[in-house]
Amino acid sequence: SRTPTATPVAANPIVNPGFESGPNAGWIEASDGGFSLIMNTDFPPGITPHSGQWLAWLGGAVTEVASVRQTVIVPVNAPLLTYWAWLTSDEPECNADNGKVAVNGEEIVEDYWLCQATNTTGWTQRSVNLAAFAGQEILLQIQAENNNGTLASSLFLDDLAFTNTARTTRLPVT
Repeated sequence: SRTPTATPVAANPIVNPGFESGPNAGWIEASDGGFSLIMNTDFPPGITPHSGQWLAWLGGAVTEVASVRQTVIVPVNAPLLTYWAWLTSDEPECNADNGKVAVNGEEIVEDYWLCQATNTTGWTQRSVNLAAFAGQEILLQIQAENNNGTLASSLFLDDLAFTNTARTTRLPVT
């Protein structure tokens, strides 16, 4: 049997969806540690962008909260946000570090642990249903939050799009 492939909308409302225009196009970066998040060099060993030369690296340091966000209009005909994620963590316990997708700064629409059990060892496509916001302008935010421990987790992002077909890898929910 075949797995359906996500079909992007003709005009992706996300500005700079693959980060290929660099850090100052579309996305607002926030990092408690003052790190640049949208980058094309100095990736950890073995990490490469899903496509192109750029990606966003959230986390990667202890006590770090990092996010990328932008205002978008959720398409009525394609309200599923898809993105490629690569999760890496040294945390043995799944109860501290997490990744999340939020709408308008408050509503968490996806929340998952960043820990050894959720390491992906490569890119996986995730899908978040934003049909409740179809036709609306929202502030879309993707975030990684590392606790006050001594081990770091990372959430790498690339190639975001709105589609009409879901394809996702489920991870343990926080």
